[in-house]
Amino acid sequence: MRILSVGAIIGSLLYLNACASSDQPVVPPPASVAGTKQLLVEPKKASASGSADTNMAILLEKVKADKKLLVASNMKLTDAEAKKFWPLYDSYQQELQQINQQLGRTIMEYADAHNKSAIPNETAEKLMSDALDIEEAEVKLKQSYVAKLEEVLPATKAARYIQIENKIRAVIRNELSQRIPLAY
Repeated sequence: MRILSVGAIIGSLLYLNACASSDQPVVPPPASVAGTKQLLVEPKKASASGSADTNMAILLEKVKADKKLLVASNMKLTDAEAKKFWPLYDSYQQELQQINQQLGRTIMEYADAHNKSAIPNETAEKLMSDALDIEEAEVKLKQSYVAKLEEVLPATKAARYIQIENKIRAVIRNELSQRIPLAY
């Protein structure tokens, strides 16, 4: 996997965080750290700053294209494989986006609770449950797509794609872990 490409994606994601809002709380909204809107956050509603929304949409599309280019450059697909793989890739990304949006909402709930004061036990329990549900949903999604990938790709290439997704997610989770403070 080319580190420069992953770095470019993460750099774009971090830039999105800086652009996302002018009133950042003490805990930066980690959803937008990892997340671009593709990875974690729901799209913003239209606002008076139309040009900022346009810039965010353009950057979001660039991040998506960069990720797709990263995948393409590492998959080494034949034309026949590519024809069957890319629709699966797009479908996986759509389903992953739903999981990412839930993760973004959960992170934002945590940031809100953390910025108010010590997190009450009930809130901590709910957030832990939500986080584990998200992890479980992501594992189930991967499991369901492994079977689909193996129908159109050799097992080695299916495994390679899952590895690429895992590496990208690991970088994102590392960024999140560095920016999200421990509960108190």
